[in-house]
Amino acid sequence: QPSDLGLTEPGHPLLGAQITQPDGTTAFTGRLSQRTHPWLADHTITGTVLLPGTALLDLALHAAHRLDYNHIDELTLQAPLLLPENTEIQIHVTVAAPDHNDHRRLDVHSRPHTEDEQEQTNWTHHATATLTTEPTTPNATTAANPRTAALTTWPPTDAQPLGTEGFYDALAEQGYEYGPTFQGMQAAWKHGETLYAEVNLPQDTNTDGFGIHPALLDAALHTLVLNKMLDENGTSAEPAPPQVPFSFSGVTLHAADSTTLRVRLSSADGNGWSIIAADTSGAPVITVEAVAVRAVTAPQTQTRRHPDIYQFTWPTIPTPAAGAGSTLAGTWAVLGPDPFGLGETIAPTRYPDLRALREAVTKGANPPDTVFVSCFSEQPSDSEIIASVHQSAHSTLALVQDWLSDDRFETTRLALVTRGAVATDTDEDVADLRHAPIWGLIRSAQSENPGRFVLIDLDSDTSTGTESADSSTLIPAALAAGEPYLAVREAELRVPRLAHADTSTLRPREDLFDPEGTVLVTGATGTLGTLLVRHLATRLGAKHLLLLSRRGIGGPGAAQLHAELTDLGVDVRIEACDAADRGALAAVLAGIPAEHPLSAVIHTAGVLKDATLGTQTPEHFDTVLRPKADAAWNLHELTRELPLKSFVIYSSAAGILGTPGQANYATANTFLDALAHRRRAAGLPAISLAWDLWEQTSGISAKLSDADRSRIEEYGVRTIQSDYGLELFDTACASDHRVVMPSRLDKPSLRKHAENGTLPAVLRGLVRVRAGRSGTGAAPDLRAKLAALPEADRPQAVLDAVLAATASVLGYTAADDVDDERGFLDLGFDSLTAVELRNRLGAATGLRLPTTLVFDHPTPAAMAVHLAEALSPEPGEADAAGVTGTTGVTDTASTAVAAADLDDAAVTRLLAAIAPARLREAGILDRLLQLSGATAGAASAGAPSGGPETAAQADSAIDQIDELDLEDLVKLALDPSEKF
Repeated sequence: QPSDLGLTEPGHPLLGAQITQPDGTTAFTGRLSQRTHPWLADHTITGTVLLPGTALLDLALHAAHRLDYNHIDELTLQAPLLLPENTEIQIHVTVAAPDHNDHRRLDVHSRPHTEDEQEQTNWTHHATATLTTEPTTPNATTAANPRTAALTTWPPTDAQPLGTEGFYDALAEQGYEYGPTFQGMQAAWKHGETLYAEVNLPQDTNTDGFGIHPALLDAALHTLVLNKMLDENGTSAEPAPPQVPFSFSGVTLHAADSTTLRVRLSSADGNGWSIIAADTSGAPVITVEAVAVRAVTAPQTQTRRHPDIYQFTWPTIPTPAAGAGSTLAGTWAVLGPDPFGLGETIAPTRYPDLRALREAVTKGANPPDTVFVSCFSEQPSDSEIIASVHQSAHSTLALVQDWLSDDRFETTRLALVTRGAVATDTDEDVADLRHAPIWGLIRSAQSENPGRFVLIDLDSDTSTGTESADSSTLIPAALAAGEPYLAVREAELRVPRLAHADTSTLRPREDLFDPEGTVLVTGATGTLGTLLVRHLATRLGAKHLLLLSRRGIGGPGAAQLHAELTDLGVDVRIEACDAADRGALAAVLAGIPAEHPLSAVIHTAGVLKDATLGTQTPEHFDTVLRPKADAAWNLHELTRELPLKSFVIYSSAAGILGTPGQANYATANTFLDALAHRRRAAGLPAISLAWDLWEQTSGISAKLSDADRSRIEEYGVRTIQSDYGLELFDTACASDHRVVMPSRLDKPSLRKHAENGTLPAVLRGLVRVRAGRSGTGAAPDLRAKLAALPEADRPQAVLDAVLAATASVLGYTAADDVDDERGFLDLGFDSLTAVELRNRLGAATGLRLPTTLVFDHPTPAAMAVHLAEALSPEPGEADAAGVTGTTGVTDTASTAVAAADLDDAAVTRLLAAIAPARLREAGILDRLLQLSGATAGAASAGAPSGGPETAAQADSAIDQIDELDLEDLVKLALDPSEKF
């Protein structure tokens, strides 16, 4: 305690101690960081977290109050106080003894905190102020009386409203990246040259100890920015550089603990703006005779954040009431082995596997609220890593598919627990490479099935030195946090969030690519590979290139590329080599001449095999893992003893965002990200570039239609132009990051998804919205809208919501473009878009809807009727409407009528969206075998029905059916004449 050290409690959230010196000087000290004061991270200017000037003012007001001074004559800001990530800042507020006028000087300094006195840096001077007992200017009396400003009449009479819709989106484009705490403007008006505003704090903001919360007063100043953004006609003006307060003059605090302000801002005779703020009754809260602002520039903020390169951060979140050692609400169980001691820690019911749990439920047991599966085993040797990754992916896929196929677990969360499968800090290794990729798989599963899965990573012995059994005691708190994926580190909960990458320090080009060394590029003759190879030769000085592709010089465009590079004077070899074949790769590497040794590796190879989770197979996973993960591991192992300058991996945003329909691709790319961490932890060069969509069509993006691209753009992703993508490549590779995501994200679009509850959690730090508008906010809005409408108007309102969601999913420009009587299949829906529509409507209604929603109610009109019935009853009566609030019930009559109207093409699309497991359950697979000439019984039982030859035919039929794409499988079902 401070008193034990002769110190006094300062009574302020940003301060930790107070002491008075014999000469009358009083000092206040504290420590600040984004971890200890997470709300400060919501104040980001030009990519850098800054302590707001209003916080420095509040510190001065607090010091004045503690010393019986009532007024700040003037406070001038000298330099911004930066709050870098993972850095604790010491803050020091010094108040000198009174001078001959009984005024006291106040100064604020800071420096990064370190335990090592030898590493202490110099103090930075941030602010100077003068404290007085009374105002010192003649006009202060008028300014100090808010009631004379007519703030008791609200909204202000004769003032014209200023448009605030999309205000914070527009601010973000200008460099003010405010999070929810600092998005306080609710309304604004203008009367002549006088501005008015109503500002407030989010409901969960703690104001204890503040005179006036910095975010509340800062929000009042946003009115000045809004006014500057609008021209005399009230329309958007040209953007201006971000501005921050420079000085405050004549400041008096009249009341503390306010959460809402009425604000009046008037021109202060050319010296800035005067501020008069009152509470909701008009009573005075704070008056400022003049506040001056000035532009903030990148050199002032020091840290440069790239607008389109994102890095992983793992901020700590508050531990919910269910803290360490507490019990978990509801019922829960553990499946399978329990290496983390979850049973001993939290005493659940245990089942050896999912089959046992199913049997228990069949016999009358209630499905648990949460089921845990521990994903851990003894770590394989390096030679066994790839095989173990494939096996882990297969087993996790099977578990997830089995889990989703049982409707009895619709309201049960499946929590997968790993240990050391993610890196939460820059110096942390990914200890468990085997299970790291399932984080990508489950993220994709979460995107397709919101609310069904949770990922929790425990401390790894090799990463933090703590025992996972200790960190497992925080699992109840982790689940209570409501996050889809978390990590437990040193008794704290951390969540992954993307943030603009720090690109302040970049390595010179010669440190990346040695012109005398050989640069190896895989996937080199593909679209992106060719762009990169040309860039290496023309811009980065590469003179010796070894280009690998599956077809080598005989591949499309390879010979032309070879000739082009040769004309540029580049020594180039194009080899046919599958990098996933360790022997073949080793042979190619052995052929690199000693005079130009291998100096850099760039792995761009990859392939897609997209399908929704229910239709993915182990073969789908192997197809995608092989050119990505297998090849990358071979490159790592065969080159790790070489003095490489660069090891660059082309990964994908699919692994970070959990793209629906790409569980296999997300799995493979998450392994690449983990490998980059593994190499860097071992002191080897590596960076993984998790690319988002490029504008130029590549082999991977060739299947995207214009509608697909429109849908992606609506979701908030802008395509990367080729030249800009290569610029991003240069910047990212020159940075010191391990994993980055180059992506052009559209903040307004992301914000809309955040408000609707459809934004991936990893993106929440980029577009944080006010507490009352985030999460599944759209559901209460729709319910409230329906409740406010006459009953006769409600069906149309639901139909409008369905049409709007349908248009958005299909990439249409307007809901009017959708025919409400036309079948979803005829509109172009497939299994992936069906999942997306289900998720959007689930978020909009608050209902848990079945995966077969589009097929059960096959037109927008039919679906709207179904949803309107589900939304109409009072809570607790929803079961009678056909949707229980957690799941949907198929209207078999309407489905049968619709099925009779389907043509062969529609049936093809319908069957292609059904998981093979559902075909087996429905007996359709047996029928397919019969149509193929094989005996279904023999195939299902694995025993011959007509001798060895018939058994062999059946086995062959099964093998060939397993190899068929769903499109071919459907053709077989529709045309009995088709034979193997």
